[in-house]
Amino acid sequence: MDRIIPFVFISALASPALAQETLPLTIFDAARDCTAMPTIDSIRYGMPCRVSPVQAQPAAVSFIDEASILRDLTYLHRLRVTFTCESIFPLNLNWRVSSGSAFGDVAARADAPALAVDFPATYQGSPVEFTMSGFRGMQFMKPGCRANLDSHVVYPQASSFNLYLRLVSRQSRTLGQIFSSITPESGTSDILQALTEAEDALDLLSLGADPVTLVQIEETLNSIRDAKSSLTQSCGAGSGAEICTAQEAAVRQAVRAMIEDIDAELKTAEQFLKNEETRLSRDPSTADVVSELKTVRTRYFPAR
Repeated sequence: MDRIIPFVFISALASPALAQETLPLTIFDAARDCTAMPTIDSIRYGMPCRVSPVQAQPAAVSFIDEASILRDLTYLHRLRVTFTCESIFPLNLNWRVSSGSAFGDVAARADAPALAVDFPATYQGSPVEFTMSGFRGMQFMKPGCRANLDSHVVYPQASSFNLYLRLVSRQSRTLGQIFSSITPESGTSDILQALTEAEDALDLLSLGADPVTLVQIEETLNSIRDAKSSLTQSCGAGSGAEICTAQEAAVRQAVRAMIEDIDAELKTAEQFLKNEETRLSRDPSTADVVSELKTVRTRYFPAR
């Protein structure tokens, strides 16, 4: 049995210094962060320990155009931490992880398997900072006692994209039905009735929308209301037949343009999800995420 030279335990301190490295990133290393204690035939590590905050930059998310609403949906950090340590008592380490205004907690136990932690992110994927917030059992640690951040990605939350695609797909179908009913032979009253039906359907759809999708639905509703107002003014009492006919054609074109804009956004979403599945499939820690994203994509784009 090793003979241990006595020492005094002191609370762990944190330095304000930050470090950035490529993964795997060592967030705790007894040999680096704690005090060496020679024994007769080996080295052990113990208090005092000074564990500095560490920053980690996530892998970039697949590109989306700056104008796309997809950037505003929900994204999450996925952190995978491994921890190996032998000590007199089982060692537990706790970190507070933060990224902008978002934060989470990582609790690593030396005898536990790799730990995966998710917490809120943004599309841009700002760095995460690890700050040690507590520990237990930091006594007589053997060399090689180390915690690593092995993987760090930002990924789109499947449930957020599922809700978005469900609502936007319904918008597209609603507008498609309206467009089919507005033919060049349709009269003003028929067109106004069709627009009113579309307005009512989208109003109902907005009740279950998240804040991001609600913005898009309201933009479509505003376009429909503008079309109704313009048609009413152009085809009201005293208006010329030529002006009214031109406005009816303009309304049909406006509805077509709404459909094309929404369908373009759906195609962007489909390609983005495909790209994310490919990117995330390279990381074993995100196999569950890939499966969820594929389920969402094939639900709304089954034949593609």
